Amino acid sequence: MQWTVEQLQERLREVSAESGAGWPVFFGGSFDPFHRGHAAVAAALHRYFSPWPVTLLPNRVSPLKVAEREKTETAKKYTGIGSRGREIRPDGVQKIGLMEAVIQDLRRQLRLPLQNSLPGLELWELQREGPSYTAETLRHLLAPSSQSGGKACVLALGMDSFCTLKQWKDWPYLLDTCVFIVFRRDGKGFFPDGFCPDGEIEARADYLMLDLDEPYSSTAIRQRLVGLERPPREAERRELEYVLGENQLRYILEHGLYRLGESRSVKDW
Repeated sequence: MQWTVEQLQERLREVSAESGAGWPVFFGGSFDPFHRGHAAVAAALHRYFSPWPVTLLPNRVSPLKVAEREKTETAKKYTGIGSRGREIRPDGVQKIGLMEAVIQDLRRQLRLPLQNSLPGLELWELQREGPSYTAETLRHLLAPSSQSGGKACVLALGMDSFCTLKQWKDWPYLLDTCVFIVFRRDGKGFFPDGFCPDGEIEARADYLMLDLDEPYSSTAIRQRLVGLERPPREAERRELEYVLGENQLRYILEHGLYRLGESRSVKDW
């Protein structure tokens, strides 16, 4: 069922009145790197749902992206494209440092005191080895009393993720547990008509659709960073600070991330 913002806000108020605490609002993703499009999602969640806890949920290894990255590395190996080395991605510790920088940038953008606890940052997936599965994470984070059936949280994600939800581990649990906030970039989804080709997901899920006017792509940003002159020229630094945030860009440059060099296996990203 498709919800409106007002319907979700009313349901959150009802849950708060019944239990003393509303559903947590999670925004998960690879954030590789976190960029202005992600920041726009966080800002929208804060604007509409700030009375309830809004938390970023970065993952360490996306199971759906590991195979894609391995194929890319294999192609580079046999075509010679990767002869200058692999692209250096952040490890788990560096990802935590990046996300802490992101939180500082977000609080400045949202004009929140630096000591403000919103938006929150949940590091559980970054502190674990191996792939990150949202169903496992939610079972860990949600109170036992909320896992007896029925909705228990709000999960924000992009249209492409929403439309491929049946590829996720234990996706029926996610449909039962979450109300989804689905963000469409430029008013479009991953698919040209903007709707899910799998009618079962659209029919069974409770979701709210929001449009964003932020056409940013982590892949395109990584490509730009790989070819970046370091240290960057002042004009280019200002452009990247606009897209990535001042603190995150500083962390990327200081730690030599997203450039070509000797790097870890894609399975360690």
